[in-house]
Formats: sequence, structure tokens, C-alpha cells
Amino acid sequence: MAENIDNGDIRRFFVQLVDGQSGCVVVEHDCGQHSVTAVCEFIGCEKNEFLLTKRAELDDGQVERANQLFALSIPPDYEFVDLWSWSEADGLPYRVHTNIELPLMLERKKPLSMFTEMYPTPDGSSTIPEHLFDPHVESSLFSKLEYYEPMPHLAPAYYAMRVVLYALCGEEWRLSAYAMVRNLAAKVGWEDNLIRLEGTLLGYAEWQNDVYIESPRS
Repeated sequence: MAENIDNGDIRRFFVQLVDGQSGCVVVEHDCGQHSVTAVCEFIGCEKNEFLLTKRAELDDGQVERANQLFALSIPPDYEFVDLWSWSEADGLPYRVHTNIELPLMLERKKPLSMFTEMYPTPDGSSTIPEHLFDPHVESSLFSKLEYYEPMPHLAPAYYAMRVVLYALCGEEWRLSAYAMVRNLAAKVGWEDNLIRLEGTLLGYAEWQNDVYIESPRS
């Protein structure tokens, strides 16, 4: 694709197959850097809306055009397909792992994933994507640790925080290590050294931990 435009129009594009139940990405295709203007015109996305949200849910016709543009072979009847983009100008100079934990772990680019939810949940259903991760536990690709953190200050509405961890086979030591980090943070707060240790356990590089700790956080 010709890119005779300024750098402000260039973003890195991803086509994502999304699980409808959890909103988590099941498969992600890195499509490289392209012009937002050119991509939106070819696929049929509204550019201003795309720039606002950084994503677009594609219909069957748009999936077909995305396949043509990016040389993919996504079935046109797949339930949820997103076009997503990223740029360093969005904030941090690296992508965070939120919602893309599964493809990163399957590519062995992420050794540990963590999910939490209040327990019990208001409607009795879980927001943790165990239906996506547990089959890989059964196949011995992942290991799993589940536990509950008491939260008496929230009683009687909630009794605990449910924590579910998944580690790659061979990285099981991270499960108990991460649980210990959370336990310590609950007592002393999330100070910088614990934030750095958490990031390292979750698979972020040292330079990424440095950037995150130095960045303003609410």
C-alpha cells in the first residue's frame, strides 16, 4: 500500500478474532504499519470514528476486504472480527497485554496471565475467560492457580476477590510468586518495587517496567 502521507496518519494495524462471551482476543494478526486514511477507505470504516476509538468491528463485507488488503483468510461468518490499531502516540511506547493475553501466551511471548473478579458476582456469572484458557490447562500447555483474597471491608456486598492465574508450562513458579506479590501489596501498597516485580512476572521487559513506573498514573 502506498504511504505518501505524514507520519501522523501511520498506525500499526491488527485484525483480531474476538470471543463474544468475554471480549478477549482469541487470534490476532499483526498487519504492520499503514495509513489510517488508506485502510479506512479500502475497508469501509468511518475514519473519524476509527481514530476516536482505535478500533472497528467488521461486518462480513469488511472482513472480506481486510482479507484482501492484509492477505488473510478469516472466514467471513466469524462472529466478531475487530480491526484494531496502535501507535506510540496513544500513551505508553509499547502495547499492554490486556485482552490479548491468550494469543501472547500461545506464542510464548507472555509467561503469566492474571484475571480478577469480585466474588460472588452480582448475577452469579463469571467475567474471567476460563472457557478460553482451561482447554490449554487440560492439554498441559498452561498451568492454573485459583484463590480468593478476603475483602471484609466490602462485606456484605462482596466476600472476596477471586484471582485466577495461568502460567506457561515450565513457568509454574510464577503462579505462587505472583500470589505472594499481591499479598504483600495488600499490606504495604503497590510501591514501585512491587509494580516492577509484578510487571516482570507478567512478562514485561525491564525497559517497559521503567517506562510504566515513570509514567503518570491515576
